Amino acid sequence: MIDEWFLTEFQELGLRGPRRVASDVGANMGQWSRWMALHFDQVLAIEPDARARQLFCAAGTPRHCALLPVACGREVGTAEFYSRGHMSEQSSISPEHPFEPLPANSVSAVTVVTLDHVADLFRHTVIDLVKIDVEGAEADVLAGIRGDAFRHARFIIEIHDRDRQVGEELQRLGYSDIRIKPNQHPSAHKSHKWIFVPPLEEPQ
Repeated sequence: MIDEWFLTEFQELGLRGPRRVASDVGANMGQWSRWMALHFDQVLAIEPDARARQLFCAAGTPRHCALLPVACGREVGTAEFYSRGHMSEQSSISPEHPFEPLPANSVSAVTVVTLDHVADLFRHTVIDLVKIDVEGAEADVLAGIRGDAFRHARFIIEIHDRDRQVGEELQRLGYSDIRIKPNQHPSAHKSHKWIFVPPLEEPQ
């Protein structure tokens, strides 16, 4: 179900512990969301690209999965969203793609929420797993964590040549035990990788 076949270990780690809520940040066409829906009580998919949401819905939205037409970032507000490529694979709120100069097909305004704001939607239920795949804006997503809502969460994050920025945000949040896997697709850039971040505190 997941294109990233080399992430089986990370998926298994992501399932260790409570499985109440999972959030798919940068859901695209919903592959990760559907995997989450098989294992978690609730899934919140976040995808600002209308093309991707259309394909997500066309494939069928799981019964206990909600799809939000917003982006995640540093603060609540609005941002420019850069639509690139075919079927939204490289679209994000980042003005430039990390690996190659892919021109934007269009630029539009999108609503931006923070991960803290997402946690507020589940204030009575802990978010146990967060997957982030936002084409270069991953540090901005992590910068939206300012409180303690995610101290019990596991993270699976795709990194597009943003090691330093992501590392600084994880260090700010207190994380140090991080597992790294290079992207093993034959065409993947050498700086394209995935990381698994275990919780700062054992889930309750």
